[in-house]
Amino acid sequence: MIVVALIIACASAPAGQDKRVTASDTERSRRLLSIVQEMNRKAVDSYSAQFTVEGVFGKNKFNSIGEALYNRNPRMARYTFYDIVFKSPLTIMVQDGTALKFYFPAEKTLYLDNAETIKLKNYAAIEIDFNLIYPFTAGQIPLLGDHSIKQGLIAENDADRSYLLLENRDYFQTIGFNGDLPDKILFISKSSRKKTEFYLEKPRREGGNVFYRKIRMLSPDGGGRLSLSFSEIRNDVRMDAATMLKINLDKRTRIVNMQ
Repeated sequence: MIVVALIIACASAPAGQDKRVTASDTERSRRLLSIVQEMNRKAVDSYSAQFTVEGVFGKNKFNSIGEALYNRNPRMARYTFYDIVFKSPLTIMVQDGTALKFYFPAEKTLYLDNAETIKLKNYAAIEIDFNLIYPFTAGQIPLLGDHSIKQGLIAENDADRSYLLLENRDYFQTIGFNGDLPDKILFISKSSRKKTEFYLEKPRREGGNVFYRKIRMLSPDGGGRLSLSFSEIRNDVRMDAATMLKINLDKRTRIVNMQ
C-alpha cells in the first residue's frame, strides 16, 4: 500500500517541486485527521454569499455569477446561477433536507432528486459521488464515509507539506496540508481509477471557522474543470425557509423525477 500512497501523494503535489515523500508515524496521521474533523465541526451554521463560476465539462462550457444561501440545521440551501451578461436566471438549485430540486427556466424543466441517491453524471460529465462534493457548499472538507487511515506522508523538501491518505470501499482520498491547513484533495475511484482533484485557496477565517473563498476542481481523465469563487460572505445569517425554498415555476414547466 505504501506504493499506492506515494503515487497518490505525488499526483497531488504541485508541479515543478520535488515530490519525494517519507512515511509519517500514526500519531501524526491521526492529528491531521483530527484537524479536518475539527474544521468541519466549527463550520458556519449559515451563510450568504455571491459567487462566480466558470468551467468546462465535456463539450459544455459555462461562465456565470450567482447567489448562495445555506443553513445547516434545518438543512436548507439555495443556489441561483445567472447569465453573466444579461443577468437572467440560468439554474436554481434548492435543497430541503435530502430533497433536491434543479430548475432550468429556459428549458422550463424541473428535476426532482435526492441528496442520498443523486448521480452527478446525469447532469454533468463528471463521475464522483455527490456526497464527496457537497461538503464544500457547507464550508466543510469532504471526508470519505467509513474511511480508514492508510498512510501519512511528509514532503522531504518542505517540512510544512504533508499528506493524509484515507480509503474506503470505493475511493482513495489524499488530503494535502500546508502546515495545519488543508489545501488540496484528490479522490481516485477504485473501480475506474479516475481522478478528481480539488485545490482550496484563499482561506477566510472568522469566529473559529475556515471558509475557502476559491475552490478549483479538475477532472484530468474527463477533461473537466471548474473554478468557484465566493465574495460578500456573511456568516450566521438568519434564513427564511419560505424565501429559500420557493421556486416560481412557469405554468408550462415539465417535471422530471430522477429518483
